[in-house]
Amino acid sequence: MTTPINTSNRDTFWLPTLDDPPFQVYLVEQDPTGWRMIAGCILLGQVHRGQVGKKVEILFERWPNAERMAAASTRSSEYTELLELVSPLGSQFRRAKQVVEFSDQWLEHEEWKNSTKLWRFAGCSWYAAEAWRIFIDRDCATEPQDYVLHRWAKTYAGIRNRKLRNR
Repeated sequence: MTTPINTSNRDTFWLPTLDDPPFQVYLVEQDPTGWRMIAGCILLGQVHRGQVGKKVEILFERWPNAERMAAASTRSSEYTELLELVSPLGSQFRRAKQVVEFSDQWLEHEEWKNSTKLWRFAGCSWYAAEAWRIFIDRDCATEPQDYVLHRWAKTYAGIRNRKLRNR
């Protein structure tokens, strides 16, 4: 059984409905632009998915888009609230600052929104770029370093190949 992601400017990409889809799938389904997925990747650095998953729902209820997150400047009460929310993940000052800076840059630099320039955004690493290639660019031929991303790239490639053969 498969489930489509609704995207406005891309072909429909079919995702497997497995018991434990990657964290990024949920975030792309909520926001096809990729902002939530990259913000989630920033929070995910050096932390288990289970820890981040609990916080991300609260975070995106409070700050649902890049505009709202960018407005949480380091001197506002919203920033203090953000620090409290991410503190159980560790490195809360770094994480909060990077998510706010990333959001501000997301609004300013449209030209950076691709896997080859993603590293220019605050807090974005190779992991975020590989996740972008798989879940936004739909590049299943990529060879991610992360074992979970690697598994999903291969799963998506198999599903896409079966769909193309069945046309």
